[in-house]
Amino acid sequence: MISILLKTDTKYKEATKINAVTSEINAVTFKGVFIFIILIFNKDNNLYKKFEVMEKYNILIICTGNSCRSQIAEGYFKFFKIKMKLNINVFSAGIKAEGINPKAVEIMLKDHIDISGQTSNKIDEYIDKNITHVITVCDHANENCPVFLKKTHFTHQNFKDPSKVVGNIEEIQLEFDNCRKEIKNFSEEYLKANFLN
Repeated sequence: MISILLKTDTKYKEATKINAVTSEINAVTFKGVFIFIILIFNKDNNLYKKFEVMEKYNILIICTGNSCRSQIAEGYFKFFKIKMKLNINVFSAGIKAEGINPKAVEIMLKDHIDISGQTSNKIDEYIDKNITHVITVCDHANENCPVFLKKTHFTHQNFKDPSKVVGNIEEIQLEFDNCRKEIKNFSEEYLKANFLN
């Protein structure tokens, strides 16, 4: 009888120790998760910024006819988002849709980027896309951009329209190339400033 009681008592003590260890592990785990959550949602912490970039963002680039500047920008934003491994969608649109300018396609090929598969669209085609960031690349688009889009993360950067330049073939080509280079620099710096820093 005494032997049975001793065995029972031993089992009870072992069970108590196991429960104590389990409780301690649970407490440590909970504490770790709690600290992790604080770190994640502390906006001053780099960990928060890395977590934030994991979310899906939708960028809409707008110009007047979605023909040249916004198409070039869409091409570069898509190029750099892959290079930077960013989880974002990139779209472009216009106050009206005039079709892609062949010279814009041609000038982008100088940088080995093919935008011939992109489409020319109107702004209202993206109303249901949950747009988070809007960039207008011409003054006319900025002035006529729907108000609801300006309530997003809004940026305006005007670029001279190379399609409006009058001159010989070399002069027009130079204007397109200058525009391409300006938009390329802007696209890279924008993504770095808003999604990597």
